Amino acid sequence: RQRAIEARGLAPGIMEIGLSINGEVKQQANTDLMVHSLDSIMGHLRNWYGLSPGDLVWTGTPEGVGPLKEGDIIEAWMKNSEGEIVSKLKAECRI
Repeated sequence: RQRAIEARGLAPGIMEIGLSINGEVKQQANTDLMVHSLDSIMGHLRNWYGLSPGDLVWTGTPEGVGPLKEGDIIEAWMKNSEGEIVSKLKAECRI
């Protein structure tokens, strides 16, 4: 099962990104640490492939990644500089 809320309210600036597995935060960082800016990445993707509402873009991972097992609940989020969640994903691992 997967439920995603499309990104909204994205404004220039640093965004917090995070991921939890079964409610335990495993990854938490911000977009200022990325090699390429969100604007640059999204611009290239729009030019090369086109993007549609609901598309998910995976760019890599900060520290903390580890194995998943059947039934794990994965939650990922992005918050703007005001702390408002602007993108969220919740999924269950199925093997």
